Amino acid sequence: FEKLGNNSLLYPFILDGQDVTIDGFLGAEQNINNLGAVFNLSNGQNFSVTAANGYFNFTSSDPSVATVNELGIVNIVGNTGTTIITATLNDDLSQGSLTINAAGTFENAPNPTLDPANVISIYSDTYSTIAGFNPGIFAGPNTGNISTQTNAGNQHINYQSIDYIGMGWNGTVNASSKTMIHLHVKLIGSASTNLIVELIDFGPDGTDNGFGAGGGTAGGNNISNLLIQDQWVSVNIPLNQFNLPTGGGGGGNPNKTNLGYIVLVSSNGASVLVDNIYFY
Repeated sequence: FEKLGNNSLLYPFILDGQDVTIDGFLGAEQNINNLGAVFNLSNGQNFSVTAANGYFNFTSSDPSVATVNELGIVNIVGNTGTTIITATLNDDLSQGSLTINAAGTFENAPNPTLDPANVISIYSDTYSTIAGFNPGIFAGPNTGNISTQTNAGNQHINYQSIDYIGMGWNGTVNASSKTMIHLHVKLIGSASTNLIVELIDFGPDGTDNGFGAGGGTAGGNNISNLLIQDQWVSVNIPLNQFNLPTGGGGGGNPNKTNLGYIVLVSSNGASVLVDNIYFY
């Protein structure tokens, strides 16, 4: 390696440089992610690189509300209050921050009780889940934040102000032997939130290439009237009731043999917690 001395750090960043605000609960844990730095090269080009958490120094504005360790793991230790998590890299303040509004104690979603042999689990601490699960493999431009949070050893997904998000995994799922999909959903936004669940089947070729020659299909089901503010709700949807057309071009009534995505869509910025997603 050669140190040329003609590249300069413009700014480091955390959380992709965004100022994110979330509601948190006593005992919850969250990781600071999407860290990096932007450098100006000798040719005038700005170049962004990812960076490990260990390069940054993290700070909580109020450690009585939440602490953050050297790896950017945040623990909420206070019942109520607000704190802002920031970071520096070589004494340069990073763009991006995490504001946490601590909102008291938190109750996890109930543990599922179905026989594991009868379940295809997508996301759950109770069952062995599918490989490579990604809670936000794609997301709409207005989505505020996607994160996983852990409380008392149980993990759930926190979706903030979504317009649409896609959950994905390695390969596809054959759910043709199942009749239902289950999700635990907790509404943390407005009581009038609109939320649609969509299933996308990639078709016989098992590839996400739209709804043309590859045979992909998709459909949605509106669960808005099932949601209760600040309460976990057990949502069970028959797989033959995903009959709404989708924004991506699906005509409804998707096949179930090569499912590749579960999508959440909201027309008014839903904020929800989600846990225990499985077919049965």
